[in-house]
Formats: sequence, C-alpha cells, structure tokens
Amino acid sequence: MFKKILTALDNSSYSDYGMDAAVAVAKAYGAEVTGCHVYAARLHEGRFMDMEAGLPERYQSEAVLKRQRDIHESLISKGLNVISDSYLDRFDKQCRDVHVSFNRKSKKAKTS
Repeated sequence: MFKKILTALDNSSYSDYGMDAAVAVAKAYGAEVTGCHVYAARLHEGRFMDMEAGLPERYQSEAVLKRQRDIHESLISKGLNVISDSYLDRFDKQCRDVHVSFNRKSKKAKTS
C-alpha cells in the first residue's frame, strides 16, 4: 500500500510524532522513508541588513557591506545545514534501529 513516505523534520514534538508514525507505517508496509528538513537562511539576511545602519562608519562602504553580507550568509547557511543534519541523523538512526530504508533531504528555502 505505502511504498514511499515523506516526513518533515524540525525537532519539535510534532516532528517526533511524525517520525514515529512514519517509521511504524514504513515498517508495517516495507516502505522507504525520506526525512526532510527545510531551512531559511535568507530570512536572517534582512535582520542583518537592518543592523547595518548602526555599524561604525568604516564598515559603511558598499564593498565592505557586501563582503560582510556574504560572510554572514555563508556562516548562517553552514550553521543551519549542521542543524538540519542533526535532525536527519536522529531520524536516520531511528530508521536503522528498526531496519527501515531511509533517505535524507535538506533543502534551503527560497524566499523573496
């Protein structure tokens, strides 16, 4: 009946319930489970840009601001990717423990 199950992960109690249900259904039907976590790194960009006006004058040139934005975006993306991996690692372990096939998806949200 069920061959593939997609489960959203965010480390909340609701996500934990979803993980447990997905694993139980996958085990019962021999299905494959995909755990997915989506993160919005760009969401932080607006917050960072809001604070730019308060930076010292030597950081106000467009070239310096661009460099700082790029560094900030890179650090935020890396940090959120590590968090995403930790959610997926937990689900991966739960699936392995009961011999359920597992795939991982980590997606960077596209925001405008």
